[in-house]
Amino acid sequence: AVVLCAVVVLLTATRWPYGALVVLIGTSAMPVFFVEVIGWKARPEHFAVAIISLAAAIWMFTSKHGLRLDKLDYWILAYVLLNFVSSAFGSSAPALTLRWALQNSLAVLSYFLIRCMVRDLKILRNAFGILLGVGVLESIYGILCYASHQVFDTSIGVQVGQYLSDVAAPYGSLYEANLFGAYTACGAVLFLALYLFQTHRLGYLICFLVASLAAVLSFSRVALLALVVVVGGVFWKDLRRRKGKGGKTILAFG
Repeated sequence: AVVLCAVVVLLTATRWPYGALVVLIGTSAMPVFFVEVIGWKARPEHFAVAIISLAAAIWMFTSKHGLRLDKLDYWILAYVLLNFVSSAFGSSAPALTLRWALQNSLAVLSYFLIRCMVRDLKILRNAFGILLGVGVLESIYGILCYASHQVFDTSIGVQVGQYLSDVAAPYGSLYEANLFGAYTACGAVLFLALYLFQTHRLGYLICFLVASLAAVLSFSRVALLALVVVVGGVFWKDLRRRKGKGGKTILAFG
């Protein structure tokens, strides 16, 4: 925990806001790791949110930048509030569910921190690039965990018996294999869209194949079905664009 906090502080202070964005997006893909703090399971994103919230507050105060809320933000705040209300008055174990509601609100706070830091198209492009980088690294980590289990019979990052008694499914640094499959499938779609609609860069195609392999190895049926359907939709959209029927498609990220 001490090392993690030191890394978060260093990255946050190194180059604002990109260091903080790396920390937020990176730690959001590491929920499987935790340390016990007064009986609470403190995860990497909890440390990151606490430290970056303080840094963001100081930055907004010194630079006189405020956070303008829109309609979606108010809906998200209402969702967080309802979690606390239902936990306090509708739960059979209010103390336990209120703690979960608090931990959930810390995760939701990441959204507002990113909204605070991403203020122009340049920062948005770089934040999107960070998201893609984290996605492909998570895919590679999960694939390596699966390969290590198959070759050396290790158990790091894999769930044995998730679907069948003799089938091991990787979860990487996420909670479980279904989430890993959904996460990597989303990354695969993003890479494919960039490859088809922007420039036919070989790197995007390789990353698409890596993320797709990770999604397949997760054995998550819902993630695989969604991947097939959405990839088909992306190819269909690209075909319409090439025939001039889908209008002009522009991706601002590269």
